[in-house]
This record gives sequence, C-alpha cells and structure tokens, in this order.
Amino acid sequence: MKGKRWLLAGALSLFPAAAFANTVDTTPTINVGENVLVLVPNSPGQQISLSVEGGMAVDSETLDVQIDQGHGPVLSGIDIITGSIFQSNNTGQHIINQDSRAVEVQTAVQHFGDSVAAQGHLATLTLDTTGVQPGSYTLDLTGTKFGSTTFTTPTPPTETTVTPHVTNGHVIVTYPGDANLNGKVDFPDLLILAQNYGRNGETFTGGDFNNDGNVGFDDLLILAQNFGKQVQAVPLPTAALGGLGLIGLIAAFRYRKSRKELA
Repeated sequence: MKGKRWLLAGALSLFPAAAFANTVDTTPTINVGENVLVLVPNSPGQQISLSVEGGMAVDSETLDVQIDQGHGPVLSGIDIITGSIFQSNNTGQHIINQDSRAVEVQTAVQHFGDSVAAQGHLATLTLDTTGVQPGSYTLDLTGTKFGSTTFTTPTPPTETTVTPHVTNGHVIVTYPGDANLNGKVDFPDLLILAQNYGRNGETFTGGDFNNDGNVGFDDLLILAQNFGKQVQAVPLPTAALGGLGLIGLIAAFRYRKSRKELA
C-alpha cells in the first residue's frame, strides 16, 4: 500500500501546478438574492447594491436589470461606475434600452486589451416604491425584456463574450418585521416569528429579518422596533399587543434565550 502511495505522488509531481490551477472556475458569479433586499413602502430614492465574484479578467459588461416583468418598484436610476469594478478604468456608462422597470446599460475599459477583475461592487440600483403594494417582487439580471447580463474578456485581437453564473432574486416591499407581507407589522407577524424561533434556514417570511440564517432575538428586536407600522391606516385590532405587552414578550424571549445558552 505504501508503495502505491509513492507511485501516485511521483505521478502527480510530473504535472505542472498550472495544470491544476486552470481547473478553478473564475467565471463571474452574481447572486442577486444573497442578501435580503427590503424596501420600505411609498419612498423614492432607495438604493440597493449588486456585487460580482470570480475574479475573471473582463474588459466590458452589459448589465440587464428588470423588476418583476413590469410590476413592482420603479427603477429610477442605475450606476455601474461609482465604486464599481470599472471605476478606475472606464468609458462611462451608456444606456442602450430603458423603461420604468427595466434597463440595459454598458461600460468598457478605455483601451482595448486592458482589463479589470470581476470581483467586487457591480452596480447601484435606485428604486421608487411610491404606490407599490406590499409584497415580494422579482429582480432579474437574466431573461429580461432586453436580454441577459454578459461580460467580455480581453483576448486581442478579438473579444470573447462570457455569460456569468447568475442567481436572480427578489426585492421585498414592506416594513422590516412584516413576515406575512400584508403591509403592517402586528401580532400575526409576531406569531410567525414565535413559531419559528430558534430555527435555522428560514427566510424573511419565516421571521429571519436580518438574514443571518437563524430566527432569534435580533429578529424579535427588529419586529419590536417596527411594531405598529403599516402602509395604510388600518386600526390595529384591540386584541393585538400593546406596547407594554410587547415589551413583556421581548423580556420572555430574552429569558428563554439565556436559559438555552446556559443549558
């Protein structure tokens, strides 16, 4: 058995290290849904950031963004230069196609053959939720009405188009703590959080409002800070918790948490 190990080690030593390095996938990866993107209702000028990973050398990008196939928040602005991977070397951004909820925009390096690493901040989107109903709306970078996001690699004398790995996501329009997405933070949301308290793997609608993978005391605090907020002036039911009752429940949850940590 020892002899076989030596033979394997000797065989591997015949291959240059670069042969194994080339197996690393540096294709740009964009995970839109990596963070919970929560927008408060009836507010313009809200910004969310998109990032890219992978590190592949690229010399241009065509970014396609679409909000829920024509519904949901209005896409009022896009910036693919400020703070982005192209900030230090670019020809400016050029909008090719645009309407209120979809845009296709391009940028490139100043000189052909230059490149930047596809690793870091990609774009800042500005959205307006005025008049938008509470709910979850898709945020797509592929399959939009204008096309799909792509990059090009600097391979003189020609360029090669690269399709990134993209995971499309969602934006949630409501107040933090509104687990059932009905536009108000109230007792039913607290019940959802209580039912999932201590669980891992839940999402915003399960009570994980800070997107840390666990429904816990920090999420309860977020709900408490927003308790009573609502999109429309609908009176809270008299059976709902008042301020003192909510404080009491927070204390109970804190006690429960401390008991679990001591166990």
